[in-house]
Formats: sequence, structure tokens, C-alpha cells
Amino acid sequence: MSDEVEQRLRSAYDGLPGPGEDETALVRERFVAVAAGRPVRRRRRASTFALAAVAVGAAFGGGWAVASSTQEPAEPAPRAALNAGPGFLPAAGWETAATGEMLTLQAPVAVASNIALSPRDRALSGKPVATARRLGPNGILFYVFFYPAGATRAPERLLPLQLRSADEVGSFEGMPPVGSTRRLLARVGRYDLDVLVFFGAGRPAPAVVAEAAQQLGRLVVPACPAALPLAERDLPEAEQFVLRWLRSHYQDDPADLAGARATATLGAAMPRSDAAATACGEAVGRRTVEVDVVLPRLERVSASLSQLSYFVSRTSGGWVVWQRIH
Repeated sequence: MSDEVEQRLRSAYDGLPGPGEDETALVRERFVAVAAGRPVRRRRRASTFALAAVAVGAAFGGGWAVASSTQEPAEPAPRAALNAGPGFLPAAGWETAATGEMLTLQAPVAVASNIALSPRDRALSGKPVATARRLGPNGILFYVFFYPAGATRAPERLLPLQLRSADEVGSFEGMPPVGSTRRLLARVGRYDLDVLVFFGAGRPAPAVVAEAAQQLGRLVVPACPAALPLAERDLPEAEQFVLRWLRSHYQDDPADLAGARATATLGAAMPRSDAAATACGEAVGRRTVEVDVVLPRLERVSASLSQLSYFVSRTSGGWVVWQRIH
């Protein structure tokens, strides 16, 4: 990787140190459970995959119906509101993880699988080969690398990404073939994406391919919003928006949200204003609100685990969350 690309990556993620969102959520969940003296809750996978169309709401996601034919389902409808990323939206039967860097690539990475992920998988501390080898005939594993736009020769594509656009490849970085592998390169917003899809079967069943296509539609790619001007009087509205947004986007115990407190700051007054300007430019930075949320239920256990922070802006379509801040 060139020094220029590495510098851009470090600059863009200066405001995102520490572990990924999924790792933090897992630690928070287990920490609270132990502190409360109750058994650690294990994430359960759905016993069956629902054969129905799924509406998963935001500008980059959507659902497919699991078809009984050999063709992929139709393109899903666009989502209604922006979500934070990068990574995969939560879904029954899938485990996900995300991190700010992986090995020497220094690029954000997101993983999703319909089989159980090991702690090493969730920490993204190894290559995908170990997990891919555990895939059964219906197993699926996604590895997605997020580079700054222009770092690769990826073609521009629209969200949600289409699995039918992926190419079949024999191996990746010398990895021996495991079932079958597909690869999709795409430039979306301010990212170049390298999407790897591993199937446990050499010729996966149509329903398995449809399930993978549906999960690919849940891939979240942060985008810079067409932000409208804001004033201090708009801050209470931003706080209430984020608290409502969390009810459907918080991935851990919903009881954690009881009594949640939100504090909003605007533009240059934001604690992380430099990160917003670096990500989307000075103009968007001035029109961005940082909303910091405290969860009292977790605050009794750990101050750091109880804090959530987001960049939000108002567009012609309403308020949007465009980045989770760690």
C-alpha cells in the first residue's frame, strides 16, 4: 500500500479508534451479564430461513424473496433512511463483525456468515480460510474490505449491490479453493469495496444463492449526506431523532435504552468536528450534529461501554445518521 493511501486511511479514521462496533457490543453484552450475575446470553441463530421478501429500510439495503427458480431474485427496493456503517445490518440467522483495520491492509473490514463465528473470526484476527473451511453445503461467508475511493480500479456501482455482478474465482491470495468463491469490486460513495463471498458448496443451491444475495443487500456503506443548514434551535430535534433511531438499530438488549440521554452539538462546536470535516468536507462538517448518547443501565458498569456517538445531518428527506463514532 502506498504512503498516500495509508495517510488517507489514517486521516479518515482518526475519529474512529478502538475496536469495531460489533466487538464492542459483544463485550458490553457479556460484561453487563456477568456484573448482573446472570448467565451470558448466547446469540442464537434462526432455525430456518424465512422464504419471503424482506424490507430492511435505508438507501443501501433491501430484501429479496427466496425464489424456487435458478435465477436470482429481483432487485430490492431502496431503503428509506440512511444507516451508519461500514458493515452489515443485523439479521436473524447471521453473525456479523466489523473492525477498523485487518492485518497489514489498514482498511476497514466487515464480515458476515450464516454459521457461528469463533472469537478469532469476530476479532477479524485471521484470514477467512479457517472459517470458510467450516462452511457446510448451505454455508455462506462474506469478507468486505473498504478502501478510500480511487485506491483501486473498482467500477462505480449503485446500492444495493447485486450478487449477479460478482465473478467466480478459484482462490484468493493463494487460499486453496473452499466450495466456491465469488468476488465483486465496486466504488460506492467515498469507498472502493472488495467483496468476497465464500460458499460451502461448489454449486450452491438456488435458495442459498438467494440468501447470499439478500445479505449482500444489507451491506451498509457510509455516504456523505446532502446536508441542509442547521441552527442551535435544531439540536433538540436531532437528539430526539437519534433516540428514536436507536430503538430499531441498537443491536444489544433493548432494555439498555431505558432512560437514554442524548446531547447534541453542532458544527465546529462538536468534540469530533475535525473527523466530520475530514470524512465529508468542511461544508458538510458545518451542517453536521454530533449526538452523544449515554445508556444509564450500562453506565453503572462502565462509562466507556455506556457511550454511543453519531454524526447526523438533516437532508431534504429528513434526518439521517451517516456515521457511528467510536
